[in-house]
Amino acid sequence: MKTHPLTLLIVILAALPFSSQGQLNLIKLNEDSIFSRPVFENYKAPCLVETGPNELMLSFCGSSSQKSKQTAIWLMKYSGKRWSRPFRIAEGSSSDSIRYICSNPVMFRCGSGKMFLFYKVSSDEKNCWGMLRTSDRKGKKWFEAARLPEGVSGPFAGKPSQLKDGTIMYPLVRELPNKKWGIFIEKTCDQGKTWSNSCIDSTCAFPVVQSNILCYNPDKIQMICRGGENYNLQCRSDDNGSTWMRADTNHLPGPYSEADIITLHSGWQLMAYCKDGQLKLASSRDGLKWQEVAELECSNPCKAGFPSLLQTQDGNIHVTFTNDQRNIKHIVFQERRTEIAAL
Repeated sequence: MKTHPLTLLIVILAALPFSSQGQLNLIKLNEDSIFSRPVFENYKAPCLVETGPNELMLSFCGSSSQKSKQTAIWLMKYSGKRWSRPFRIAEGSSSDSIRYICSNPVMFRCGSGKMFLFYKVSSDEKNCWGMLRTSDRKGKKWFEAARLPEGVSGPFAGKPSQLKDGTIMYPLVRELPNKKWGIFIEKTCDQGKTWSNSCIDSTCAFPVVQSNILCYNPDKIQMICRGGENYNLQCRSDDNGSTWMRADTNHLPGPYSEADIITLHSGWQLMAYCKDGQLKLASSRDGLKWQEVAELECSNPCKAGFPSLLQTQDGNIHVTFTNDQRNIKHIVFQERRTEIAAL
């Protein structure tokens, strides 16, 4: 008895892994801790960038205690085999020898290869300003730190994105004088020579925190802002960020938690987020419906935090996060793809 080709195709599709029918499927390649012997008492905000084939650079906050003014921003290099020793790249020193708190490093590499290291310096809880260091030599040498222009804050957690026209932008949120919250975009069209700041929505009546930008084709951008226990906000643009629709609610897993979201080469959106002290990964095609695909830290009790995502040019997906703020874990995944042979 002959089998109709259409029937055979249906049977093959039914037998494929669930990932081929609407879920991202990840294979774990490697998992380790960055430090075999931790050199700091407290670690925060790890962030990875790719500097070349099989070359990575990691930025993070390292200090002797939770609120120590001795906190500094440190960098480490990975050359395919091992991590270098950490070296200090920024601290909260001022010209009058006063030591301020240094925090919130966000590292980014644009298409030209230029690297940006944003961070915050604060003298107290109400006085905080953004700083920037840049490098055009893969992080081997850095220009002196400079304070960002008046009215420009720099990213707090969400990493910048570079659009097709070369514009670098990142989202942030601020509390406004009327007790409402504003969603802002800061961007540069000349790789950091000049900056602009614009408010795209000033009507949020409830607090929102960390925000991320997701890119879709063609020219569609989604900004996600994490809110309270049962809500998040999103803004969408259909013209590459020139204009934005008014913010509306979006239900994400793990609201009001530390998270990072990136767009993968395959078009999937991938989120790393904390829930009940555990770190999880969720995927989405449209940024609206999310499905859990992995649970990364399962110890009990677990205190994972500060997740950060990066996809390198070889397609590998890197996840870094702090483990009880006593060490930094690094996990590498590969996206599993299932191809259907021609019938």
